[in-house]
Order: sequence, then C-alpha cells, then structure tokens
Amino acid sequence: MKRIKKLASLLLAMVMAFAMTITAFASATAPTDGTEDPSNTPAGQGNFSLTIEDTTAGYTYAIYQIFKGDLSKDGDEKTLSNIEWGASVNIDEAAKVFTKVVGNDTVAMTASEVAASISADSNKFDEKSAQEFASKIAKCISGAIVSAETGNVTLPTASYKEATFEAARGYIFAGLDAGYYMVANTAVPDLNGDFTRYMMEIIGDVTAKPKKGTTESDKYIEEGVTKPDGTEGKDYFKNNEAPIGGTVNYTIPVKLPENYGDFDSYYLEFADTLSKGLSFSKDQTEGNKFGVKVTVVTDLNIVNGKKVTSASDVADVMNALTENNSADITDTFKAQTTAQTASSTTKEGTLLQVWTHDLKAATNVKAGTWVILTYSAVLNENAVIGTGNPNYVSVKYSNDPNNSGKGDTEPTGPNPKNPTGETPEKDVNTYTTELAILKNNESGEILADAEFTLSGTGVKITLVKEEVFAVDPDGAYWGLKKVVDGKEQTQYTLIDPATPDLDNKDYIKDASGNYVKYTKTSKTFVENGIGVDNKVTAMVGEDGRIIFTGLGEGHYTLSESKTPAGYNTIDDIIFDVKFDKDTQKFSVEDASAPITLGENTLQADIINQSGSLLPSTGGIGTTIFYVVGGILVIGAGILLVAKKRMSSK
Repeated sequence: MKRIKKLASLLLAMVMAFAMTITAFASATAPTDGTEDPSNTPAGQGNFSLTIEDTTAGYTYAIYQIFKGDLSKDGDEKTLSNIEWGASVNIDEAAKVFTKVVGNDTVAMTASEVAASISADSNKFDEKSAQEFASKIAKCISGAIVSAETGNVTLPTASYKEATFEAARGYIFAGLDAGYYMVANTAVPDLNGDFTRYMMEIIGDVTAKPKKGTTESDKYIEEGVTKPDGTEGKDYFKNNEAPIGGTVNYTIPVKLPENYGDFDSYYLEFADTLSKGLSFSKDQTEGNKFGVKVTVVTDLNIVNGKKVTSASDVADVMNALTENNSADITDTFKAQTTAQTASSTTKEGTLLQVWTHDLKAATNVKAGTWVILTYSAVLNENAVIGTGNPNYVSVKYSNDPNNSGKGDTEPTGPNPKNPTGETPEKDVNTYTTELAILKNNESGEILADAEFTLSGTGVKITLVKEEVFAVDPDGAYWGLKKVVDGKEQTQYTLIDPATPDLDNKDYIKDASGNYVKYTKTSKTFVENGIGVDNKVTAMVGEDGRIIFTGLGEGHYTLSESKTPAGYNTIDDIIFDVKFDKDTQKFSVEDASAPITLGENTLQADIINQSGSLLPSTGGIGTTIFYVVGGILVIGAGILLVAKKRMSSK
C-alpha cells in the first residue's frame, strides 16, 4: 500500500493548467461533509457534491474521476491513500501513456506511482509540466477521441457524470466519491462560448465560484491632445471628425484570458472592416509591418503602480508604454486586405485581417495581458457627409484548450485550424461635413457668374460639388430664360409649365415648340487635384450653387474671388467649425457669419448687392447742371433789378 499524504501541489498545478474562461476557482468553500471519522470512506465510495456557481444557462459540465482512494482524517487534515485510477480513466490507455523503465523493459505505471511521481516533483511541476500532464491524462479518459493529425482531445459528454443546472445555484454534481476530478465543458451556449477544463479535489462537499477570463476587445480612435500641464499626449475616443484626405488612427486592445498558458497554440485574429469612405493606409514605417503594428503589454503595473485591467484604461496604458513594459510582436502576425460588397453577412468596404496561428511564438506574451493593434486609414472621396463613416472590428480567438494542437502544417491565410470564439463587434465613427453656398442678389434671383475660394486648417483634399443640368426627355426639371440685371441666365424649376394660371412665357422650347426637360446631376471635382496651401477655388454652378465637401474642424475664410459684373464683392466671411464628440454634431462659432446648420452640414446664402448708379457723361447728368446753372443766373438777374429799383426810390 502506498500512502500519499496530500496532492496539494498536483491540485494547484492542474487548476492552473486546465482552465479556459474559468481559469481557476476564485474561491472554494472548505469541505462540509460533516463526517466525524472519514476513514470509514474507502475508495470508490462517498456522497459528496460539487456546486459550480455559474448561473449562465446553456453550458454542459461533465466531470471525470481521475484518481480515487481511501479518505481518512488526521486532525484537520484529510488524506487520500491507496491511490487508484478513477472510474473515468481507460486503464489500458493510461498504461500506454504513463510508463517507466525497469531494467531493459518499459512497463506501465500504476495510478499510485503516477500520483507519487507528481508529488515528488512538485517543486518542478511548473506551468509547462502541468500542461504536459493535462494533455496526457485527457487522452486516457474513457471515450475520448484523439486527433491523429493534431493530438487534440475531444472529451465525451459524460464519461462519469453530468451536472444538473439550477438557475439560482448553478451547475451541481451530486453523489461524488472521494478523489480527484477533471471538470470540463462539453457544450457551450453558442459558437462564441468558451470551453473549460480544470481539476478539483473532492474530499467533502465543495462550492466553487468560477473566475471568468473571457477574451475581451474594444476599439478606439487615437488623437493627440495637450494635457493640463501643457505636455503633449494621446487620448482615445469612439467618435471624431476629419476632413477628406485626413488621417484617422485606430487602436484595438485585446485582453487575453487568464488561462492563456493552458493552450498548446493560440489563434488570434483582428477582423476589421473599413467602410467605403475609409482607405487603409499601407505606409511602411519602422516597426510597421504592412501598415499595422502589434504591441504586447509585458507589465500591466504601468500606471503609477496600478494594475490596469479594463480596456477603458487604454489612454493610461498607451501614454505609459515604454520599451521596458511593452514589446513589438508585429513579426508574429500576418496581414491582408480584401474588398467586399454588402451582403447579409458582410459590410461594404475593405476587410483588414491581421492574424497569427500561434501567438505563443511571441515568447513575451502571458496570460491576462493586452495585445494591441494600431493602424491608420485616410478619409476618402466616398466619405458619407454628416452621418459618420464607421469602422468595425471583432476578434477571433482560441476558446477550447482541449483542441489547441498546432498540427503538422499551418493553414494558409486567416483560417483557424482549431476551435475559436469571437468577441462582440465594436465600432467607431469618423464624421466630416460640407459647406453649401447659394449665390443670389438682393431680389432673390440666382447669380451664376461667381467664384469662391475656401481656405482654412480643415481643408485637405476638398471636393467641390456643383449642380449640372442636362437635356433629358425623362427629366424632372424645366428650363427658363431669365434676364438678371441685363444679363440672360438659364434657371431651372420643378414647376410644370402646364400649371393653370402660370405665366410660362419664359419656359424654354425646342425647335418643334415642345418644352425642354432636364435632369440634374451632381458633378464632383477637386480644384487643382488637391487643396494647395489649404485652399480650394471653384465657380458657382448654373443653379447658383456650389458645395465644398469634406471639411473637418478648423478655422476658415470664405472669399469671393470673382464677382458677377455690376455687383459689389462681399467681405471675407471668417468662421470656425467645431465638432462635439459626445453628440457627434458640428457647429459654427461666429455669429457674424451668414452660415447656418442643416443636417450636420453647413449652409450659406451669399447675397451680392448692386453697385452704385453714377450719372453718365453727356447724359441727363450734365443737363441737370445746365438747368440749375440757368436758374441761378436768372435768379441773380432778378435780384439785381429788384435791388436797383429799391435804390432809386
């Protein structure tokens, strides 16, 4: 008889080795079996229970007895002696896996010898050794299926017992014999659920509260800020603004599970979708592979000694990263972009995938830490105006330590070979706006022959839109000939010339006497190809309108660089555009500017006043001088005669 005093070291190591989401029990109550003399509980007997306080329905917990033995008590210490293989172990398989050399022969080890060897090497039983034992014992479970290609183990639903779920208490195993057990999930609520596997010592009734460790992710937009002390730093937001041509910097932190060490290999993939208004920036810079960079936080105690655990602390983390508490692991990853169209399962835009089939190739990554992806995009000419340009991300990750073998060959592309879960999709939004100008005179009539220049800090690659009308029998508009201040213009209207009581003499007709119809289209161009010195210039369209599209927050000046003949040039309009990240709304800060807000866009009605009408040479102006002069001469003569008569008297 071989007596093992207590396998505390085995329990501790295997708890570390077998966890996934439930990496260990955060707390487990002391056994409450109430047995006065447990020595009367021989191997294969007992009536103990294990309650897992996980009230999330839909999981299947199975329990497998690995070791059993005689339970005895010496003071406060309980001991299992006469160790044997448990009811769930396939003894023939165990004989193949656990062997020893006797002389020149290799023979099977008994359960007692396996337990004794583990206890004897407890000081050397580190995380790696625990993983090796976990892999070995899992293959020995009755009914387990072992993949010949990868060595992954699929455990049976219940080789020994399956837990009963109670909504108020969790998952309950009852009627357990004394021994050591493997507890594992054999089914999860959905594809993204996390599988678990861990060891428990049952020498009395046990209630365990699982410690969750699900992989977590989030997404932020990085912007430079000035701190209260005047130094430059970074801050992180869910919404921002940018002009077309402006750069948007993204940060995606992923927190690894506490049982990261339990996996033979670990798949991690960032699946990021840029909407059509965003172009992935492929700039190659130092430490930036294919336009992306992946950093791991090697020391979580980086913010004034405080352990950072939440993705909401990303600003603190990113501002505190140094070469002493982080490492560049970009070379562990691969990246690719794919254009995709909208469907029931995909969004229109560009899919950026950054992945590694084995994160463990980066030796400085550990459980519970963060892996952070950073990259940039440029707001392009397809940007949506006013309502935001979203960027989405979800993260795929290994979620089953029972199936995490590397296999003989690595798959090509982002195709995980082993089971994965996926984090909920997160998104951020970038907003841009436009300035729409309507040009008219003081009578409200359209003025087409005008040119405007917009300059400012928010002008990058500014698109200019003008309305263009083309003859189209199926169009919705009719043309009219109007004379504005002696100059003929073509204007357009949606009013049918056949409308009763309408004076339609100005409507344009073709050679056959039919009213001409037009279609309105929007022509978009960039003056000079790109804003030069933060400035763009364009002519007002035929309908008196022009739209400067793709403006961000900044200080602007709108100048009339060409004025219609006979009108006074307007004074420069100077204004500031602001953006509120909380409300996602643009605003104008200048009460004197004739600019109003529309649907998160800017509008301006620009009115030209006519010039002063001075008299012309040889015209009525000189006649007036002659008449007035003659009247003055006659008046003077009359006054002189009257004065002489008065003198003679």
